[in-house]
Formats: sequence, structure tokens, C-alpha cells
Amino acid sequence: MRRSRRFTLAVSAALLAVPLLHAPAAHGAADVQICFSGDRTPAEGGYRVTARGCYGGGLYMLELTVRFGPGAGVYFCRDAFSWNGDLVANRCVLKS
Repeated sequence: MRRSRRFTLAVSAALLAVPLLHAPAAHGAADVQICFSGDRTPAEGGYRVTARGCYGGGLYMLELTVRFGPGAGVYFCRDAFSWNGDLVANRCVLKS
């Protein structure tokens, strides 16, 4: 009886731990905004990115992807303001 109880506890613990393996790491997590087109200008702390046709979430510590235009690229931005699909992000660093 003791072995079956240990086995049951081990299986239960393993089943409870499986979802934790698929959870994203908190230290690398960032909100994401994706925009159709945009421009960038040099500014204090990196770039100021203005973009149109945006969707996603997050206004602080976010990853911003601009698909087309002079500002095309992937950025990490400290803060942003979004309104009706338009976005202005500040202190952005170009990732790629």
C-alpha cells in the first residue's frame, strides 16, 4: 500500500508541474505592439517611434514591431502612448 501511495503522489506532483514548464519567464517578458508602418527620429535615450495601424497591448517596457516604412524594425521601448491604432513610443532601442 505504501508504494502505491508514493507512486500516486509522484504522478500528481509531476502533473501539477507540467504547466509551469510552459509559462514564460517573468524577467524576459514584455508587452508587444505590432504596427503596419512608422517613422523613427533620434531622441534622448534612443529613438522616438511614431507608427500607424497598430494592435497589441502594453504601454510600458514593450517590444514594438514596425513592418514597413522608414522606421521598420523591432524595438524595445520604455514607454508608449496608443490611440485609435496610432502609437508614439519613446526611448526605443533598435533590436533588429
